[in-house]
Amino acid sequence: MLRSSQHAILRQAQRNLSSSDITFILENGRRIRSGGVLHVFLGRKDIPYNESRNLERLEGTVLVMDDSYTDPVLITVYRNRRALKSIRSKQKYLRASKSIYRLAKNRDLSESASSKRSM
Repeated sequence: MLRSSQHAILRQAQRNLSSSDITFILENGRRIRSGGVLHVFLGRKDIPYNESRNLERLEGTVLVMDDSYTDPVLITVYRNRRALKSIRSKQKYLRASKSIYRLAKNRDLSESASSKRSM
């Protein structure tokens, strides 16, 4: 079972996507890990020929999912027929900002200084 965020539920309603549409996209779409999340893109070639007449409205739909949990979470849904290029150009993994590294480094320095004082 796919859990959805409140944002995803709102966007799904705005884009007129049913839960069966989401299931179809999950089953037939291309999965691309980029930017620290999983993108599921449904292109023209991903729609079976015999169903293309009924489902061509889904072409270009992208599901953005966080699958780091045991149950994947749908974060948002959008449509962009040229989204594949922008998805592929994103970073493969989410990088931590420099400030996080500075905080960790300062904490390590303060811990080492306090351990030297106690000696």
